[in-house]
Amino acid sequence: MTASARIALAIAPFVVLALAGCTGDEPTPGSSTDAPAPGESTAPASADAPDGTNRTECLSAAIWGLDVADGAAQLGEYLTTSGLAVISSEGFGSHRIIFTGDGLVSSDIDVTNTISVDASGGLVMTLVQTQSGESGGEWYWIDDSNVVTFDNWDNGTYQIQSQTLINDTPSPNSITIPAETLAGSKMEVLSCTADTLQTHAEGSPFTQTWHAVS
Repeated sequence: MTASARIALAIAPFVVLALAGCTGDEPTPGSSTDAPAPGESTAPASADAPDGTNRTECLSAAIWGLDVADGAAQLGEYLTTSGLAVISSEGFGSHRIIFTGDGLVSSDIDVTNTISVDASGGLVMTLVQTQSGESGGEWYWIDDSNVVTFDNWDNGTYQIQSQTLINDTPSPNSITIPAETLAGSKMEVLSCTADTLQTHAEGSPFTQTWHAVS
């Protein structure tokens, strides 16, 4: 395998994690997308947080749009600290998610992330990865925590497409990343206000920031 192909394979899963938020994210080693462990509640917990705020009401009060540019910036910083010579990391498009008060959730994503890395020897490797489609399922709080888990997830039309370029020339090495089901995965709700939602998907090194779009 060429050095550029190894770099592309190393980057690709993190592009998924940076973009995923709440859509078919690929777990990192040690994480799990299995069903809740024995003793874990599988029924919705109280909608109220310990501070008295209504968590469910906050999540379901808006259509949430992911800050795609922020996710791309986090990705670039992460890969830089991992030792890669990142030239640029950019994200474009829209990822919207809707939670309903009766436990349903839907996701609509059309996001392209482009990251360029100095692969040495005069080579610049660029990975262009697009996630698109609609998916959905059910959601509920785990006990009285601020953690949401998902169930009965249908990937629907969701898909991931990747293209690697070397010095702007498409590489013959294609990378296929399967869309994982979100069923059983967990998402921590770090904060929720009328305008902004911050989440952290289990197994991801990134924090997702969402803004109310309606």
